[in-house]
Amino acid sequence: MKHKVNRFLLFFAVSIFMISIYMSFCPAISMAGEPVWVKAVQYNPGADMVMTPAQPLDLARMKTLYSPGTNYTSSDALGIIVGLAERLAFRQRPDGAWTEDLLPGITPENIAGPVGLGMLRAYNLTQNAFGMNVNGVTVDPDKYLNSAGLAAKYLLDPNRVLPLGANDCIFLYCRAYWMDPARNPQNIPEYASIKAALEGYIGSQASAPALYNEYKNVEPQLMHYWAANMIEACQLFGSQVLKTFADQMVAVALGSYYSEPGNVGVFLFDTTYKYVRTMSHARMIEVLAKYYGGSTVGGYSIDSVVSKGAEFLKDVQHITDPNNPFTGAFRAGAQINSSDEVQAFDSILVQDQAFAVSAMAFAKQTTYANYQNDKGPYWGAKTLIQLAVNAQPTGGKRYLDDGKEYAEDNAEAIYGFYASCREGDVDKSGKVMAGDALKALKASVGQINLIGPEFVSADRNGDGDILSGDAVDILKHSVGIPVAVPNK
Repeated sequence: MKHKVNRFLLFFAVSIFMISIYMSFCPAISMAGEPVWVKAVQYNPGADMVMTPAQPLDLARMKTLYSPGTNYTSSDALGIIVGLAERLAFRQRPDGAWTEDLLPGITPENIAGPVGLGMLRAYNLTQNAFGMNVNGVTVDPDKYLNSAGLAAKYLLDPNRVLPLGANDCIFLYCRAYWMDPARNPQNIPEYASIKAALEGYIGSQASAPALYNEYKNVEPQLMHYWAANMIEACQLFGSQVLKTFADQMVAVALGSYYSEPGNVGVFLFDTTYKYVRTMSHARMIEVLAKYYGGSTVGGYSIDSVVSKGAEFLKDVQHITDPNNPFTGAFRAGAQINSSDEVQAFDSILVQDQAFAVSAMAFAKQTTYANYQNDKGPYWGAKTLIQLAVNAQPTGGKRYLDDGKEYAEDNAEAIYGFYASCREGDVDKSGKVMAGDALKALKASVGQINLIGPEFVSADRNGDGDILSGDAVDILKHSVGIPVAVPNK
């Protein structure tokens, strides 16, 4: 079997080479026809923010971008991500922090960790688009990386009073990864001190259940969100002490996991009231899929928990007219009634969209295979698009949440687009290239394992599996050969 795989890979590589030669004699494919439909923010530190005129929301365009049988392009995704990243870079304070609320006159609050992480993802998604003109902005990924560097400097300032949080540690780990040419975070000088600080914090806790209870006392609706962040931070830095604590946190989370007869599973903060916040549930689903997939913890099959958790997310999706951009949006939460039925609430918030989109990606809910009454395909990402294209020009507002604009929401929205990025863009570079096809091919023969956003992008036909046909379609698309829309 190994020789057959190697022969297939050789044939595939030769095909890439031959098609590349052919394409070198063909005219370049122009994206000039793509409509400019996301407002751009010009980066000009020290001056007032300047925005291009607002573009009206185009329902027909929305339907084209996020409807069965179509997909939005890398330039569509790039336009939104660049717009958000430019906005955040512009609003960053000189000391490396951001204000929680970006509207004028609001008291600053440090959220450097989660927003810095958003800037890193913007860097990751735009690095192959350096110098491109997107809606009047020249793409400069290094700006976003430098912005993340300022955030790290702020967090690591020895005179800073606030301690590092789990989200801060996750960001600093990821930044260390990108700072080292060998992609080994341990080579970055501050890595050891961050790890020691995290271990010190864990050592100061009476137990994992005690920390969980502390989260619940502060804000019960978000206790699983905070716990999931702590689990990921411990797993990333990865000492035995940290991994053991992470395992204990998972055991506590599963103790509040409720599986109802309709094959739906939810993480509840209170088994009496059975109320769940969507972003909190989604974040736990994502982290379990990332670090515990395929395992059994406390008698629970993690794969089953993740699968049932995705069913709950589908149950809280807003279903109305398929032409309505909010169709498919995830409600902010739900309650399980006495008949074990999911009763979703009406509110729709940015954070819930971003985290639910990511959770669906890691639960391997691919774009079309789970299509049913607008549930499943592209999940709630089109809601993020709707919020972007319908941004209000007054005061430079972009993502609106209860009449305010939150920096953290903007950063987390970048994560949502990262998770739902274009079919074929396996490595999340913002472009579909031959390397994406090669990764898909290796995944199809079991040489590598793709999860989350990478899996979704490689599963081009949306059947829930990655096959050689997916790789061939991605290769054709990467060199401009037309690929028919599959019958999904």
